[in-house]
Amino acid sequence: MPAKPRPASASPVLLAFGGFCALAAAMGIGRFALTPVLPFMSEAIPLSAYEAGLIASSNYLGYLIGALAVMAVANRGCLLNAPDTYMQKLATGPEGIGVVSLAKTPTENVHALAEVKGRKVSEIAVVVLERDRHRDLVAELRGAGARVFLISDGDVAPAIATCVADSGIDMVYGTGGAPEGVLAAAALHCLGGCFQGRLQWRSTEERERAIGMGLKDPDRHLEMGDLVQGEVIFVATGVTKGPMLDGVRRVGDRLHLQTMALRASTGTRRLVETTVRADRFV
Repeated sequence: MPAKPRPASASPVLLAFGGFCALAAAMGIGRFALTPVLPFMSEAIPLSAYEAGLIASSNYLGYLIGALAVMAVANRGCLLNAPDTYMQKLATGPEGIGVVSLAKTPTENVHALAEVKGRKVSEIAVVVLERDRHRDLVAELRGAGARVFLISDGDVAPAIATCVADSGIDMVYGTGGAPEGVLAAAALHCLGGCFQGRLQWRSTEERERAIGMGLKDPDRHLEMGDLVQGEVIFVATGVTKGPMLDGVRRVGDRLHLQTMALRASTGTRRLVETTVRADRFV
């Protein structure tokens, strides 16, 4: 009796993409589910009315600023195994390659980028996380004449935007999470952008732990090739509406998601519209 043909197995990338969209949908719904459970959280922790209000406000602030669910896929060893610490970051579009550097001052960098782009310094837009540690950086950038935009969270999206011609963002500067830095580098690797980083240790123990993870020189200036190499697929799905992607939307019994997919080997950038059954997640 002839053997029945085996069904073709699904591509690992498609499986990962499907799971990723499901995660984004769940995150989008979960954001709205937080406030109703706050009273129970207040009883269990406990939280004061003021503290609970801050949590709810922060949650809805996240709704306004355009949260993303992101994923980068590469062969083993091709993405830096970044420890959970801070990273000083500098990101620009392709024009910044060989022009900007963390070895230069912020003033030198904005002037150099303005020159290579054929613009005035006052036309260079720099995104910086709004943190106390960035007060001197912001003051210097503004003193140099650049336009500075402060954001509350999430420096991956603006880093990607430096490679989008009509985004209005030329540079991302400052210190944020190291794992997010690797994700941003993966996206810019696909888009041909410029990314540099330097790990910022909060303690000697944290630095020693990173050496144990395989970082031979934990204080070195990290170029793009130190952070990401070879073929990379980067995917970002909008959880809440932002400047690049729409957030999760419910229309009837379907959830609608918008995803950007990048591939390093081809330089491809795709926008993908996906719908899923809402009852799978609600």
